[in-house]
Amino acid sequence: MAKNIFGKSRTIDKPYAIYRHAIGDYHILKTYKMAKNIFGKSRTIDKPYAIYRHAIGDYHILKTYKMAKNIFGKSRTIDKPYAIYRHAIGDYHILKTYKMAKNETNKYDRWFVYCNGDYGDMYKNDIINNSVLIKADTNWSSTYVNYERINNVSI
Repeated sequence: MAKNIFGKSRTIDKPYAIYRHAIGDYHILKTYKMAKNIFGKSRTIDKPYAIYRHAIGDYHILKTYKMAKNIFGKSRTIDKPYAIYRHAIGDYHILKTYKMAKNETNKYDRWFVYCNGDYGDMYKNDIINNSVLIKADTNWSSTYVNYERINNVSI
């Protein structure tokens, strides 16, 4: 395991890092050695993962969480798209989404698509509301087809 170079305590005038915030600055004074898989393991107040010094008091980081991963965030080729939607002007090959399905909440959410020789971004709602799903991989079907049924989106 790599050595923890931030383990030694520092003073407020010489922190390891400063994070700016609207209500004040966070001064990083000390971090603690982290195990290889730290996510979900709680620590006590005397052994936090990190201490953030703030004008109104210290923040002790006692638990961290993994960020959810967008399973459609990696670009694919037109030979193997995540899904294909049929429209009057051509087929939209969905090659990438920029957000997870549960986070696509407004009308300006985009997908990266291929259609009629052109690559580009299109609004998700334009594709779903004006096209028909003709082909999808298993993950796409379980994520978006069920999502569309629950939220009464017609495809």
